[in-house]
Amino acid sequence: MPPDKLEKYVIPCYREPRTFYHSQKYFQHAKQKFYNIIAEEHPESILDVGCGHGLDSKPIMDLGVKYVGVDPIEKNLELARKDNPSGDFRLAYMQELPFKDNSFDWVFTSGVWDILSTVENMKKGIDECMRVAKRRVYNLDATMRPRFMRERYLMIPMHYGLSITRVNYNPEKEKADYLWCIDLEGIK
Repeated sequence: MPPDKLEKYVIPCYREPRTFYHSQKYFQHAKQKFYNIIAEEHPESILDVGCGHGLDSKPIMDLGVKYVGVDPIEKNLELARKDNPSGDFRLAYMQELPFKDNSFDWVFTSGVWDILSTVENMKKGIDECMRVAKRRVYNLDATMRPRFMRERYLMIPMHYGLSITRVNYNPEKEKADYLWCIDLEGIK
């Protein structure tokens, strides 16, 4: 991918492969909450946008869901493929998803909305996620900055169902994890 797009879409500290190979401990509770929702609702397919090293691929695939992960950094995808050879990992930007409308039951992002370089990139990325999702867009979001929560909230058209649940709170970092759900059913 051309580096100019990476510079356009992603803040500097996330333009290189990420250095962590497992989710931070306090974030695991929030991830498990999402996996439980998958087990209860049984979507057929999930697109993981910003999949990084593919940490969510195995747990999601173990639930019998067709999984596709995309990330803008090839090195992340190489590590994901090495760890999970049966996973489907592709090079793509959130703002330019190479899929037809309504391609996946759900779209999932984890820690992605806050690394986009501008509000316009955030809006474009969220719009793309909503375009390729048939039913729902989930976002697992860790933040200690309420202003960013409001900015993200304003990116969602008001006629869509939106729920934001605080999943857990890390008092050491004064950071909370939120699970966003944009419900597209009955709207498209």
